[in-house]
Amino acid sequence: MAGNNSEAAMMRNKQVILKKYINAPPPPPPPKESDLCLKTGSISLKVEQGTSAVIIKNLYLSCNLYSMIRMKEHNDHEGYSSDLPGSVLKGFGVGKVVESGHAELKKGDLVWGLTGWEEYSLITNPESLIKILHTDLPLSYYTGILGISGMTAWVGFYQICSPKKGEYVFISSAFGAVGQLYVEWSHNTIWIIRRAYTILVNILFKRIRMEGFVLLDYLSQYSKFLDVAMPSIREGKIDYVEDIVEGLENAAAALVGLSSGTNVGKVVIVVARD
Repeated sequence: MAGNNSEAAMMRNKQVILKKYINAPPPPPPPKESDLCLKTGSISLKVEQGTSAVIIKNLYLSCNLYSMIRMKEHNDHEGYSSDLPGSVLKGFGVGKVVESGHAELKKGDLVWGLTGWEEYSLITNPESLIKILHTDLPLSYYTGILGISGMTAWVGFYQICSPKKGEYVFISSAFGAVGQLYVEWSHNTIWIIRRAYTILVNILFKRIRMEGFVLLDYLSQYSKFLDVAMPSIREGKIDYVEDIVEGLENAAAALVGLSSGTNVGKVVIVVARD
């Protein structure tokens, strides 16, 4: 239950801080480790009485392009949010509720959603968090295959692309969190890196459909996605690769490595395992 902050004990809280925006003429440069810094702050593990806020202990963080996007200063019309210099970098992650003022979230619940790159986060809009009901698979999967990356691949492949049996699917890269899932779900796949230019030229002379989408428009289908993804994982029909990075102290290097392509599979930052 929510308590009185004046009586709350303070907890040390290791954080990854954005030092400065990575603004530059487009395309923006990849981030450098010097764009981020590690500091230790403090946080009260009690939420303000009368609010619906929750405090979560972050367990696993998703290291992906989204966090890089937040490191750039955006205009209002761009549709992206920016993290202010001097603030904690944001991204998607998995955490455990340690204190809650929200009726639907209790202490000990496992959740995934937008959080901070830090040990503990105060979430003032807990409606954005998704409660984890299935814990027989690794919790880190909710940063990728059972989270945003998995939903993106599922929506793009089954809802948007919707290929028919016998058709070919061109996948430009299959090393990351989303691309590797396209390969797993596609059985007639053209995956050629050196010949990519030739393939794309050939595609241009055919009738093709190109369509973008906003994943938020499809989040209402999350349970339907789980009904497809979870049995496939449990039965070993999907080979899913994670690139594990231990500790917030290595988070900046992991993000830089992601932009230079040193990762193999979904990059996951382990903050704590329980």
